[in-house]
Amino acid sequence: MVKPNRNSVKFWEKWGLQLSEERFANTFLALGIIAKFCISRNPDSLVKNLNDIFKEAFDSVEGKDPFIPWYFPDGYEKIKTGNDIVALSDLNPLMVAKEWEAFEVNLKPWHRIQVFYYPKMEKIEPWFQLLVKASHSLGAVHIGLDMNHRLPYLQWPLRLGYLPGNSGEKIIRGANFFWPANELSRIVSVDRENANSDVLFYSGDLSQLLKIFLGSSFHEKTNLIIIQGTFDDDVNLKYQRLISLIEECYASGIIIVDTSVKEDDLELAINRFVENLSHNQPFDVAIFEAFTKTYSVKPVIFLNRELALFQIQEFIEKLQSKLRKLPKTTRLEIDIESFEKMGIPVDDTEKDDLLMSDNAADKLNKYKDIIIYKHEGSGATGMAEMNEAVKSSESETVDEKSLSRSLRKQIFINKEGELVKIKRAFFKDIPTLIRISIGPPDKEWDSIDTVFPEEKLPEDQDEWRLTVVLTESNHLEKALRETIRLPKTGCSDVCEFRIELKKNEPFEGRIIVLHRGRVLQTAVLKGRVVNEESEIHNDDKISFIDLVHVRSNIGDLEDRYQFDLALVLNHTTNGRPRLTAISDKHAWISDLSESVKIIDRINEKLTKVADSEKDYRGGLDNDANVKLLIELARIGHELYGSIVLTQIMDAANQSDFTKLEYIQIVSTKIDALAPLEFIYTAPSPDINKASLCPRLKTILKEKDINNRKIRIGELIDNTCQRVEKEGAECIYRTKEYVCPMSFWGLSKVIERHMVTPALRSKGFDFYLQSEKTTSREKLEISGTAIIAASEKVNSDMRKLVLSACAERLGSNPIEVTDWDDWVHKIEENNPHILIALPHTDGNGENTTLEINGKTLASSDVTLGHVHKAGEKNYPLVALLGCDTAGTAIDYGGHVKWFRICEAAIVISTIAKVFGDHAALVAAQLINGLTGGKDSPECLGEIIREIKRNTLVEGPLMALCVVAFGDADWKIN
Repeated sequence: MVKPNRNSVKFWEKWGLQLSEERFANTFLALGIIAKFCISRNPDSLVKNLNDIFKEAFDSVEGKDPFIPWYFPDGYEKIKTGNDIVALSDLNPLMVAKEWEAFEVNLKPWHRIQVFYYPKMEKIEPWFQLLVKASHSLGAVHIGLDMNHRLPYLQWPLRLGYLPGNSGEKIIRGANFFWPANELSRIVSVDRENANSDVLFYSGDLSQLLKIFLGSSFHEKTNLIIIQGTFDDDVNLKYQRLISLIEECYASGIIIVDTSVKEDDLELAINRFVENLSHNQPFDVAIFEAFTKTYSVKPVIFLNRELALFQIQEFIEKLQSKLRKLPKTTRLEIDIESFEKMGIPVDDTEKDDLLMSDNAADKLNKYKDIIIYKHEGSGATGMAEMNEAVKSSESETVDEKSLSRSLRKQIFINKEGELVKIKRAFFKDIPTLIRISIGPPDKEWDSIDTVFPEEKLPEDQDEWRLTVVLTESNHLEKALRETIRLPKTGCSDVCEFRIELKKNEPFEGRIIVLHRGRVLQTAVLKGRVVNEESEIHNDDKISFIDLVHVRSNIGDLEDRYQFDLALVLNHTTNGRPRLTAISDKHAWISDLSESVKIIDRINEKLTKVADSEKDYRGGLDNDANVKLLIELARIGHELYGSIVLTQIMDAANQSDFTKLEYIQIVSTKIDALAPLEFIYTAPSPDINKASLCPRLKTILKEKDINNRKIRIGELIDNTCQRVEKEGAECIYRTKEYVCPMSFWGLSKVIERHMVTPALRSKGFDFYLQSEKTTSREKLEISGTAIIAASEKVNSDMRKLVLSACAERLGSNPIEVTDWDDWVHKIEENNPHILIALPHTDGNGENTTLEINGKTLASSDVTLGHVHKAGEKNYPLVALLGCDTAGTAIDYGGHVKWFRICEAAIVISTIAKVFGDHAALVAAQLINGLTGGKDSPECLGEIIREIKRNTLVEGPLMALCVVAFGDADWKIN
């Protein structure tokens, strides 16, 4: 006979039917405390009355633990009261209620309950709401999460996050509108650029949010998720989805609030929660009081222990630590009143001294135990102000204490069952172990000479997760990938690569270290491969040298876009071009040797346009341009096959690869550059029968150009992006049609960095020149622009560029007469944008740039050709002219010199561009950079948008535009 279920809310409600609603809620709370007691003891030993059970439960945590454990009561559990052993369900409801009420009278207020067990097949909301209504002395109740993620760094002011396009944004903005949240929290949009928040609010079902996160190509991290929605109707799936969501976001808590709650109440509840935190209430108490007592939003609260215990007083130690990490000469931009708000006494004689970071840290340490939190304008506000001051100082300085750790290696072979360290050469046909770590100098390790650029990593975390990839073209069929954790001090984890070399060709491995999809450092591990020790030469050595070094002012990567794919292009010792691809889950190697001829054909097609400019005017309403697009798509698909399909995308990688949208390309040799923007992912169109995508063709019939732009934008957002990112079906993605959105340059955001050969004398083969920092995240382009053009650009086309600058940049541009005048006008006007439409001639060191008939060797470009002497806010430079970036295989020749001379961004073209076309592209660029309120903010997305607009307006040569530098510069 099947036992009836006595482990459900319905059973207990029927059991306590004689009690009032309030009394039953209290009794249900008491039953859970008794249930914990029953489970932990042998019934025969329970000679207790209920009062003693309650007392023992509370005494057992006194001074040890703030949480009273609560178990969902099972009616079959046995308990001994007096001389009788009975089931919980046999207890008299009224007797249990009276015993609890008598005990509760003497309880200290604000006891906190943690739910340790509940039936996973039982709906959660009904029984949790019973606990919420119970006991006037209850301070907090939450369901414990046994998933103890390391608590992501909480910030103060608190970061209140929302997902773009979700109605939750309105709630977050409403909560932040009122005091004190408007001072003690800040609103963040959780997206690729900023994937972190402290509290993320979402309006919708749990399953919907999980689907969004699982489909996202970047990782969101938050401490607490608040969802205004419902659990899944399928009870079997609800817990599984809850845990999956928490794992996906590295969250430490999740709260589901009822859909019937009014927006105003929810906004005020979140605001109240921030206020409660500011009073130094524990996290669970702050949430519970705000969401159930002051405002009833009917929550179900899940918290892990670390988050439930968190109080803002913990920020003091973190603030001290951050202060001490600043250089000792740092003066804080802070008001002394911030100390006084915290209740810290300040004498007039020490006010100036407290602006020094070390002195401020000492002061905090001395008075940390007396800081006042009684009202939101005291300690919490003072801490928020000091945190902002420290953050501002951090972004302007480099941590002097971090310059101590380097990338290190150890190499062993297996010799007669033992690991033997090798340093001079590799051995053929012997298992080899390569160990990589990051740490201080150690005689047991071989370190590269340069310090690992750890100051670029997020300062506000205790450790960082880094990806380490080993590639080698002579011996390894595929790239090997591992992860390590790098703590703030000391050594990282050790990652191990096990290999066995089968040939006597030299070993030349690349070690690539990445964080959030961006390359931090690349080193080369190189040595001979021998059969036995007798073949080793006296001067043989396995070298380990730095190949890629990250510039010191790259900024806080945690505040920057997260990239999906990093591509590192270089050459092997024997000159073969190759590509290493690293995504979140995979790493690949591609040999580019077969791609060189394909790349040359792309350049030939684009050169044809420059030589017959009149035939290719306008956008895709010109049949010649459609034919050109078909030809480029066919070649681009060959490039896709050569680089991607045959060497990167095996079956296991294909589903992941479709989601990749943000790509970083790092080229460690000038001639390693390749026009990957022309990779074409759709089927190769039939050269004789293919036509333009019918959806796009219909839009192009629209007479109004603005309407055409709007409709193309909608087509891309609603259809094309889903096909490209989600692998959705498209009936026109066939060989009968050409799909512009299948080109990488139109569907991806591509960030390019390139070699800086001038720094080879300092030991770096490559120097990643990145300018965006937390303190200067926006690139100013307004004001007076400097313009120069080749004599081959006619006057009407020059006027087009000058007019666009005057209209969109807010000031009349200055057209210069020659390169000397260019330098003079830069010094005189300190411009934010420089536009040159030069003609180029010569090659190698003899390459020249011509404007108004006057030439300048590109190797003679100086700092004065880029920015005013002593100026630190470097400009955006556009070099748009006849072949200004070189051939398709070598289009970095001129760009590199402007980047060396500190241009923040250099925008160029990857093929020969006719002078008048260059002017049209320049006008498109100015219009795109100064777009309206709905236009993208960041440079990489703006460049992509400009290319998409050329489908409508032309010239199609704008597809050749590329930008060198950080894609996440915000254009101001």
